[in-house]
Amino acid sequence: MSVPIRCETFQECEAATGAENMAIDEVLLERAISERLGHFRLYQWSAPTITLGYFQDYQPETIPEQMKSLDVVRRLTGGGAILHHHEVTYSCSLPSENRWQENPSDLYSEIHQIIQEALSRQEFACEFRGVPKSFPAGEPFLCYSRGDERDLVHGSHKIVGSAQRRRKGAILQHGSILVGRSQYAPQFPGIHELRSKGENINVPELCEDIVQAMFILFGNCLKTVQIPVSLGPRIEALVQDKYRYPGRRFEPS
Repeated sequence: MSVPIRCETFQECEAATGAENMAIDEVLLERAISERLGHFRLYQWSAPTITLGYFQDYQPETIPEQMKSLDVVRRLTGGGAILHHHEVTYSCSLPSENRWQENPSDLYSEIHQIIQEALSRQEFACEFRGVPKSFPAGEPFLCYSRGDERDLVHGSHKIVGSAQRRRKGAILQHGSILVGRSQYAPQFPGIHELRSKGENINVPELCEDIVQAMFILFGNCLKTVQIPVSLGPRIEALVQDKYRYPGRRFEPS
């Protein structure tokens, strides 16, 4: 049996800007490294926002025309750009002493399975893609146009995707659950549009279900309502010095 991970979960946090959300996630990654304290966080956005994958090039002309008015911020994790609008975002940071250290990609599958089971309990069926998509001419800008074998899909439509970054043995994983169609990217239907029944899923219930499953996965979780106030100065410093500049790439401290 693996050793339980000392972990905090954050659910239904106050909506924040893109820069604030990315700064919070980096501070929690720092805690995973320095304090050996993991986290699992579900959060919202104060306005529709594009997050760029860490390795994506950024020029204003690369943003699709219908999205040029939106906030843009760079993530520490890789992958394609994500439009955060009608969706649920999660982040997970784990210290180096974790059972995924040898095969970090297994964390994708285990968290996606938890999300799959939580959606199933609300009578929405999805499955792992199984076979990755290939793009000979180059990968599309938006994550939901891309295709990893561990994505969760409903028919041909991607509804859950994730990306990682690894530092000093610690893992940071970001993921997005596409709940509803955005007018800024109408080509991507969400769970609400894809449901066979007329009712929308219960998003707060879905989030609670996912968090409860994390307690079992990590084995030593503490549920926390808010980000500790003591982390505020470091978060603000990262916002001002780092995450206001989407065109630049920064290594985590």
